[in-house]
Amino acid sequence: MAKDISIELTDRIERMDALEDRLGIELEALYAVYKNDGYSSELLVNFDLIAASGKIDDSLEVNISVYNRNGQLVATKYAYVSKAGFIGFQSCSQRLDCDEPPSKIRIYPTVS
Repeated sequence: MAKDISIELTDRIERMDALEDRLGIELEALYAVYKNDGYSSELLVNFDLIAASGKIDDSLEVNISVYNRNGQLVATKYAYVSKAGFIGFQSCSQRLDCDEPPSKIRIYPTVS
C-alpha cells in the first residue's frame, strides 16, 4: 500500500491583482494542498473572496488554472459567486484532479 502524501503548495499560487482591482474584489486566505492517497490524487484550493464595498456588480467566476513543471495547463476549474447572494464575503473551496504536484497555480476572477 502506498504512503499517503500531503504537500502544501500555497507558495505556488499566482494572483492577478489587476483583475481583482478592476472588479473591486480581493482574494485572501489562499491555501493549496496536493494530496495523493495511492488511489487518487488531487489539488485542494481554498480562498476567501472579499469586496470592500460589500457588493459585486456582476456574478463572478474565480478561475483556478494548474500547470505542470513543463508549463502546460493540466487542470482548470472555477468557483461561481452569485451577485444575488453575495454579502461582501464568501469562502470557496475547489478540488481539481492532478496527477502530480503542480509547479504553478493561477487564481483569477472573471465576470460570469
